[in-house]
Amino acid sequence: MLKFKKVNKCVIAVLFVSLLCNACVKNNNSNPGIPAPKGLVVYLNDTLFIEDTTPVAHYGNNFMTLEDSINSKKSVHFALLYIYNVVTGNQPLKYMDVKEPTGYGDAQNNEGGNIIVNDPLNRFTINSINYAKQTMSGDFNVRVLNGMQSQMATGTFTDIRYNFPPTSSPSNQQSAQVNGNPVGKLVSAYWDPGHTKIVAILNDGSSILFYLDPNTPVGSYKISTTGYQAFYINASGLGYTGVSGSLKVNSNNNSFINASYNFTGYNNIYSPTDSVKVTSGNFTMGK
Repeated sequence: MLKFKKVNKCVIAVLFVSLLCNACVKNNNSNPGIPAPKGLVVYLNDTLFIEDTTPVAHYGNNFMTLEDSINSKKSVHFALLYIYNVVTGNQPLKYMDVKEPTGYGDAQNNEGGNIIVNDPLNRFTINSINYAKQTMSGDFNVRVLNGMQSQMATGTFTDIRYNFPPTSSPSNQQSAQVNGNPVGKLVSAYWDPGHTKIVAILNDGSSILFYLDPNTPVGSYKISTTGYQAFYINASGLGYTGVSGSLKVNSNNNSFINASYNFTGYNNIYSPTDSVKVTSGNFTMGK
């Protein structure tokens, strides 16, 4: 007659959970060594809305739109404060739109920049960044309006490009020091769509921005809050506005513009509590 030893219930529970987890892994990925597919998965009120391994990403002045490559009438649109300066963690989300075949569901921002449909679960989180490849992965959970009804939009994005690809010469260069310390190496430099702003993304997570006409003649110019504007955004997403300094355009032709610069930036120009000194700056930008 077979005899069975008494087994601790906790051991049985652990074994059951272990087997269940292994089954889940096998169902999701037949080879655990293969990473999760790139793409976008979005649910609206727990109903699958988008599942696309090759979504289309659009970027502009502080916004990001992830669009279903199969059905362009489906997309999620995020308005962020610092899309040019991507860092891990929860992002300051201004508003969000969900585009459906029947129209838009909008969560517009009010004067304070907050989402109107308040929910304690609202968040947009970047979990990982590959600065070299300019991709990011994360998830979001935001309640949005669809007509008179609200919907909880929940989703994940994996290895999505987080900024414009370089739109000018691959020989773009950028160097500077912030409070005496060299900034990171240049990852990407480009003009914004209106061709009025230079954006330099650095591999330490910081970025430097200039409002500058690409046809600015050779000469020296003052950096201020109303004239030639400059900004430094650190790796934590804190922005500093240039309040004083100089920008010298050394050369400018049909192919590129080269300039040197330095400026003092305040985190709040009306009531500053912190400042940075950006010195020994120099950039070369293709057109």
